[in-house]
Amino acid sequence: KQALLSGSDRVLRLFDLPFSANALPVARSIFQDVYGKTQWTKCQFSHNNDYVVASAATPGHQLINIWDKDSGVLVHTLEGSIDYAADMTYHRLRPILITVAADGSGIYEWSTEMPQLWSAYDPRFTELEGNAVRIEREDEFEYATTDD
Repeated sequence: KQALLSGSDRVLRLFDLPFSANALPVARSIFQDVYGKTQWTKCQFSHNNDYVVASAATPGHQLINIWDKDSGVLVHTLEGSIDYAADMTYHRLRPILITVAADGSGIYEWSTEMPQLWSAYDPRFTELEGNAVRIEREDEFEYATTDD
């Protein structure tokens, strides 16, 4: 088990929690904004527990940093023009992050584009990489009708 803590020194600390009640937690990694010395409003693990995600307390600007949990490398920064995120949560199965603006202006979704797999609906469906040219036969869609 692990715990992620945000301190007033503007550093996020990842602790490995001991199995014994008598042992103390051991700090495994630290995460911080070295250049901006950002104060964090919220920190948490990603949906798959592979990343550490933190929201910065920068008024008038939303900044979310995502670090690789194992290496400590900053892998992505999400920026928005809204007020900073007062709260955030991850979808428990998908890479979708929801944030709530501190000024109450709204709830925002951050996600990646998921490819649409139409062949999952019908196994006979063939997906094309690009446009296909098809020439229709002259009588292909002409049906004989009976007049009453």
